[in-house]
Amino acid sequence: MTQSSLQPQRDAAPEAAAVVLVLPVGAIHPKSGGGQRSAILFEALKRIGDVVVLILAETPVTGAEEFFPGARRVVSFATPAMAAPSRNAVIRAAQAVNRFLFPGRTFAPQAGLSDAILHQFTHWDGQTAWTGQRLVAARYARTFAVTGLRSQPAQGLLTCLDIDDRDDQKIDLQIRRRLGNLLGTLARLLWRNRFTQTLHNTLTQTSLVYLAKPEDRFPLTEPPQVVVPNVPFLAPDAAEIVPVAGTAETILFVGSAGHRPNLAGVTWFLRACWPAIRAARPSATFRIVGLGDWSALPADLTEQPGVQVVGTVEDLSAEYALARAAICPIREGAGSQIKVIEACAFARPVVTTAFASGGFGPAIEAALSVATDAPGFVQACIDLLADPARAARQGAALHQLQQATHSRDAVERLIVTTLTDVMAQSRPLPKVPA
Repeated sequence: MTQSSLQPQRDAAPEAAAVVLVLPVGAIHPKSGGGQRSAILFEALKRIGDVVVLILAETPVTGAEEFFPGARRVVSFATPAMAAPSRNAVIRAAQAVNRFLFPGRTFAPQAGLSDAILHQFTHWDGQTAWTGQRLVAARYARTFAVTGLRSQPAQGLLTCLDIDDRDDQKIDLQIRRRLGNLLGTLARLLWRNRFTQTLHNTLTQTSLVYLAKPEDRFPLTEPPQVVVPNVPFLAPDAAEIVPVAGTAETILFVGSAGHRPNLAGVTWFLRACWPAIRAARPSATFRIVGLGDWSALPADLTEQPGVQVVGTVEDLSAEYALARAAICPIREGAGSQIKVIEACAFARPVVTTAFASGGFGPAIEAALSVATDAPGFVQACIDLLADPARAARQGAALHQLQQATHSRDAVERLIVTTLTDVMAQSRPLPKVPA
């Protein structure tokens, strides 16, 4: 275990909790959706007490301090459980089969990790142990499982878990994609009960579970499950939003190429929708923006007229300033789509599939252009490109709704309030201001 320290912004008050945030290295990328959610959770936890960040990685991590300003310290724990998939196709396939046949192994506690976490509390100020309430927060179910910890309120140890994307849904999608409908159905029947039981057992070890959307709730009475919606991490100031009326006929997609549903969704849009949109609006352009290698998209699709594969950019606001509308053509996956609510923050209308529109509440969903098939998606895009005033009205309405229900401050307050309630039930504490 390697360690680097930061000067905390403040000393923890006597009534505050000591918090250890445990997360995999992949969840701290500043430009990914997972990284955005990690940052929001971290900022909320700082309102409850001082926070030690423990990063799980295959090798020790350096330079992560900038992502966690005000942390008491940032610690790296090296574990093979977080190793990247092998580049060798045979080994990678064997790893996938192992996860399928033995889900309990994937969620098995890692030797030494629970001791490393508890050590942070026993050496909170160098050598001094923390005597008040202790909280361990984890990103993702597997991360919590490998800690080997469980809530023990009688001993002043509480745990909370941010699921974000459900593991069972992600693996179910992988099985269907690789094996097809017939074999995939048989494989899921063999796998589902064992994995579901493993996942449920993990959840019951915690005091509180956060999920990204209501549809992701598990059929469990305990622990409490709270929907913490995805929100734009760096929402623009109102003065920075470029009016839709001044834009050209540009459609924007923002997402990571490393997320397979993004590649599948963009491929579907380019094949099933873009030719018809371009035929109706010859001056239209489609810009693909986001981290990763977009070369996996078929060349015959990206070489169509009007398609611009931009890739990684430093300033997303400049991309939204060019766009008249954003799209979310995602048709599979788990969790809610940050790209949808991010476009709302920039006051851009969004054309989305029915799958991707969920998780934002009925008001926002009603204000989106939701298409159930390719012709509907095409027509929704054409309507917005042809009518800047309509695009402006829809974008303005979405921006107002996003500010009211899906702002970063609102989500941080929700996390603080729910955690404070759980902590108060365990041990009476003065109320922590939100």
